[in-house]
Amino acid sequence: MNSLISKSPRIALVALGAALAVALTAAAARATPGTVDTTFAVTTTVDEFGVIGSGCSLREAIQSANTDAAFGGCPAGSGDDTITLGAGSFVLSIGGPGDDTNAIGDLDVTGVLTITGQGPANTVITAGAAFTDRLMELGVNSRVVISGVRFANAHANSSTPGAVFFMRGDVVLINCDLLSNASLSASGAASIGVGAQVVFISSTIRNNSATIGGGAFITQGRLVLIDSVVSGNSASMPSTSHAGAILVNGGGSLILTRTLVTGNSAPERAGAIAQSSSIPAQIFDSTIQANSAPDSGGLLVSGGGLLMVRSAVISNTATSAAGMRITGTLATLVNTTVSGNDAQGGAGGIAVNGTAGQLNLFNTTIAANRANLGSGGNGGGINIQAGSHVTMVNSIIADNLDLGATGDSPDCFGTIFSNDYNLVENGAGCVITGATANSIFGTAVNLGPLTRNGGPTLSHMPKAGSPVIDAGNPAGCLDQKGALLSVDQRGFARTAFGESATRCDMGAVERNSYVGRVFIPIALR
Repeated sequence: MNSLISKSPRIALVALGAALAVALTAAAARATPGTVDTTFAVTTTVDEFGVIGSGCSLREAIQSANTDAAFGGCPAGSGDDTITLGAGSFVLSIGGPGDDTNAIGDLDVTGVLTITGQGPANTVITAGAAFTDRLMELGVNSRVVISGVRFANAHANSSTPGAVFFMRGDVVLINCDLLSNASLSASGAASIGVGAQVVFISSTIRNNSATIGGGAFITQGRLVLIDSVVSGNSASMPSTSHAGAILVNGGGSLILTRTLVTGNSAPERAGAIAQSSSIPAQIFDSTIQANSAPDSGGLLVSGGGLLMVRSAVISNTATSAAGMRITGTLATLVNTTVSGNDAQGGAGGIAVNGTAGQLNLFNTTIAANRANLGSGGNGGGINIQAGSHVTMVNSIIADNLDLGATGDSPDCFGTIFSNDYNLVENGAGCVITGATANSIFGTAVNLGPLTRNGGPTLSHMPKAGSPVIDAGNPAGCLDQKGALLSVDQRGFARTAFGESATRCDMGAVERNSYVGRVFIPIALR
């Protein structure tokens, strides 16, 4: 097994802790004894640079913070500064791309800075009609916290990656909204470069577009999304991996926690996320829903690997591989549901291909996916090409449909290696090898509909009398590291009231378990 994936829960905690520490680092710097913080109250929405007597503009406040000197209508900065923005639309109008001095084009931040608005519905930073640069560039040495701001309607030209941001420093965005921005290059919203550590908390990336990476493009840095929404973004250039929402390649790193990625699209592959980086992507307690592309409607994982835990891949559409495609790398799904994905051809839920294509399923439910809605293709639930490797334990593949004329592979197509304690409802079209003595074949699973059963994601609850209840490994349901799974997809305990105190259910959800963590729902703005 890929060592990075096997250790990835620890990697995730370390990475997430490091990313969240960005905000604390900036705050600690401002609290250092002997320092004097400067707060700039921006007093004009006009884009000015070095104009005396007409107020302190946003661009001038940033210049004062960068240089620790009075500039325009703003006082001198002190190294660790705060800019406060009132309600209104701050329209950038001083054009001229290719400048890093903050004088023209995008706003250039080079130091430690906090920018605070009055909420994304009230404080907007946007581009004037003739302004074709990105909105803001965050330099290598910057440590920036931005809260309560909307960045909207930027229209960057073809030489500018990131219509809103090009990020190379440590950045935290809290309660921010990146809305309806467009780039003729990479990333309609945020482009994340070498060394950047970027965290979005309770924020949205909506309705942005670019040739590749409609929402975000990560080449070398790290992007962390927590309690956030990525929706309605699109890529325009046909490619094997150009991603409607988030494109991760090179040495880029992506972590999602309690985040919804929905309604994104691409013209060829990866409606939502394309992961081709050398570093595993990690997704926790999140939903990939209602995205579309001709191939890989939800996710395309072609490099670096994927760990998905307590999450849902649901209602995505494609000609092939509607839920996700894993090609030439390893994906591991733990306590996860793949459901309601529709493919015109093959692989309604998941496609696995390439000689290094690997998928490991731990207490995962693949149900109610459909293939062959148009013509050609196999595997309503999962399609495994020759040379690829799929293992499953304590998992369910059931209630999937092959709507072709023969309907010969409703749940699975290809070869699956079983580590036992699985239910495959209809094995026609696939070969199941390995340990099967305690597995269930040819029996109806009796799952409830895809709905809210608690926790942050949708799931299928086993109905009373379902054969998957208390049918997991009596030694305990384990994760990819061999550690005991103490909770199910919802974060509820893996031992259920009125049932076996030691034996878990197959699949992602433990019936009759109501004890777990408390989740705050994602709020769409």
